Parts: sequence; C-alpha cells; structure tokens
Amino acid sequence: MNPEIQAFLSDPSIPIKIRDNVAMTLDSVKVACSFELELSSDTLSVLDHYIKSLIKTGDDFKDLVAVTTGSYFGEVLRRTFGGEWYVDPQNTPDLWQVRFHSCPFAVYPVAAAFEIIFRDDSASSIIVNPLRQEALSQMLGNVHQVSEDEYFSFAGRMDAIHLCIDFLTEIEHLIVGDSGTRQEFGFADPTDVTVLPWNPPSDS
Repeated sequence: MNPEIQAFLSDPSIPIKIRDNVAMTLDSVKVACSFELELSSDTLSVLDHYIKSLIKTGDDFKDLVAVTTGSYFGEVLRRTFGGEWYVDPQNTPDLWQVRFHSCPFAVYPVAAAFEIIFRDDSASSIIVNPLRQEALSQMLGNVHQVSEDEYFSFAGRMDAIHLCIDFLTEIEHLIVGDSGTRQEFGFADPTDVTVLPWNPPSDS
C-alpha cells in the first residue's frame, strides 16, 4: 500500500466511516480487477469497470457497494477540488456530503453512487445555494449532452461536477474582484451560507 493511502486511512480528520468504506473499496477493486486504486480522478474509470462487473449481483450487495464506492468517489472529489466531509451520525449514507471550499456547492457522493449503479437519477445528488441555482441550471442546460453510459459513470459524473465547481467558483471570483477577500465555503451548509447576489452580464 502506498504511503499516501496509509496516511489517509489513519487520518483522524476524516470520518472513520469514510475511511473504512474507502478501505473496503480498495480491497474489493484489487481482488476483482487486480488494480490498486490511488484516490485520484484517473482511477475512476477502473471503478466504473468494477461496477459493470457487478451487473448480475443482487440489489442488497449493490446497496453495500454504493456506500463503499460512493465514499471513495467523495474522497476523490474532496482531494481534487478541496473540501470537507460532512457526515452526520444520525443520517443515512446517502445524505453524507462533501462541501467545497471555493463555492457554495456540495455533493452527496453515496447518493451519486446509487444513481450510477442503479442507473436512476430521479433524485438530485448535488446541493447549491439558492442564489446560484438558476445560473447553474442555465449553464448546465447549455452544455452538450453526454451518452447514457457516460452519464451513469463515476468518470462522467466527475466531469460534470468539475464543470459545476469551475462555473460557481468563477462567479465568486467575479463578485469579489481582484481586490476583495474571497469567501471560503466548505464548512457550512451551502443552502444556508450567506452569499452575494449574482446578476450575470447582459449579452447586449
């Protein structure tokens, strides 16, 4: 096991449930795919391959895999974009969140894993501040459509979240400008945090 993974698994700042679930994902993928995951976005295609190999397994097992792989996915997001885990012990795993530092935005990574594994997007797995919701919806409505297979994949979902974070972070930069102090998010619920209104520039 590489030193970075060892450091993560013993990091007390990461909820123990997340560390345990990530450890199970590492072991499962190593056995099934002969590949050692490294908590990087480059390994998500391997995670997608692992998920496809479970197509004939029962729903109860898939439920467990959604929790473990969703925890891995969330940690990849946290490391890649900068953020914090919010794991309320009273909540079910599908309500665990990764909240990002650069913008009022969060993801339910386990809920995203359920969507991907069961190919069901009837419930949203993202959270955005109400004052940014319309702008984000308009942006997403203008991007090119991806295939169903790409949409229901960890790699594809990573790309979509990357797009959202870049867009929302740019809004925060534009509001503050070069001379202002940028607000750091991540610790507060993105739906409750105070943000300045955003009025996109007119095309005219």
